[in-house]
Amino acid sequence: ESSLPGVGSPDLVTIPFLSGERSTGFRNGATGVVMGLTRRTTSAHLMKSCLEGVALRLKAVIELILQARGSVAVSSVDRVLPTVIASGKSLEVNSMWRQMIADCSGLSILFDPDTAEATSRGVARLLMAALASEERGSHLELEEEELTLTEPLRPRAAAHDYFKKAAASQSKLINAVVPLWDEK
Repeated sequence: ESSLPGVGSPDLVTIPFLSGERSTGFRNGATGVVMGLTRRTTSAHLMKSCLEGVALRLKAVIELILQARGSVAVSSVDRVLPTVIASGKSLEVNSMWRQMIADCSGLSILFDPDTAEATSRGVARLLMAALASEERGSHLELEEEELTLTEPLRPRAAAHDYFKKAAASQSKLINAVVPLWDEK
């Protein structure tokens, strides 16, 4: 498994909370943690672990979203799974990270290279629809946008198994350090 591109060392676990946790636990005092550093740890191992740490937190958020809408991230013949549409410079220049997110989430990842500030635009469109519906008393239908998408990156089974174990390790580490964050 460690020879798979985008899969790092299971002994190195990163919690990427550099500004507190803003996703599943909402812990303002949370800080970043890297566990498992040794003399043999290289800068490439550390970088890959940081990217994996973020991918694992995205996986946690995606799982909550799928749970809320009644879907599960397990493929089946008769179920169409959601696809993640990604944008942003970091994901544009790092296809390895996009593949990690696909492997980690178990979902296909499409990249939209023409979208800049996707989050801001999405929030603006939702706000526009909400304001219009408040004014008119009815729901505003937004036009579908034309996207320029790359070929999908599909999750790889062996890497997905690796990320299941990595998610469990990260979760255990988060639970272990929560009391330290709570002391602050």
